[in-house]
Amino acid sequence: MNATDPASLCGLQLDFFKTHLPKRLIGNHLVYHGSRLVLVSDRQGRSLNFLIEANDPDIQSYLCTLRHLLFRVFQPRKKIPIKTINGNNAAHSEYLDPPEGVI
Repeated sequence: MNATDPASLCGLQLDFFKTHLPKRLIGNHLVYHGSRLVLVSDRQGRSLNFLIEANDPDIQSYLCTLRHLLFRVFQPRKKIPIKTINGNNAAHSEYLDPPEGVI
């Protein structure tokens, strides 16, 4: 879900939402598994915040937001330079290695 979607809770002036959700900007996205928030993507995917463990078996499906940015019909991105994952340098993240059996 894009953070600017009318159904999004981003931008609500309540303390809980201000600290747990990104700003209501076009380049920010939320990924849910049912009603559970599992991934927040900021700045067109440059910053990712996973709310799941790195070995979650569904992690690949949660990256659908990034796939959409790359393959959409209107202005697809050529690449997504991911800079940070969960606030740390992406190059050293445990999320870089997919779980066993997941490709």
